[in-house]
Amino acid sequence: MHASPPKFAFDTPAAALEALLDAIEPVGTESCPLAEATGRILAQPLTADRPSPACAVSAMDGYAVRLDDLAARSLDIAGHIRIGCE
Repeated sequence: MHASPPKFAFDTPAAALEALLDAIEPVGTESCPLAEATGRILAQPLTADRPSPACAVSAMDGYAVRLDDLAARSLDIAGHIRIGCE
């Protein structure tokens, strides 16, 4: 037979928050190899040290159109190009 969980009653949300903050402690940080980082939480924001992608490649990634330019029109598919092909 399991014991009943403790019951909590607070007069205000602020009192509940204060009780919660009194019951927890910050955890420490540690470093680990990237291969072991799955499921872990970062201790600080991650910032890239260079742009990604490294150069403007949007011309190869797809296309863009304005909806006003397509009013009552359709576009024909002129061909298919596989990724990495010219």
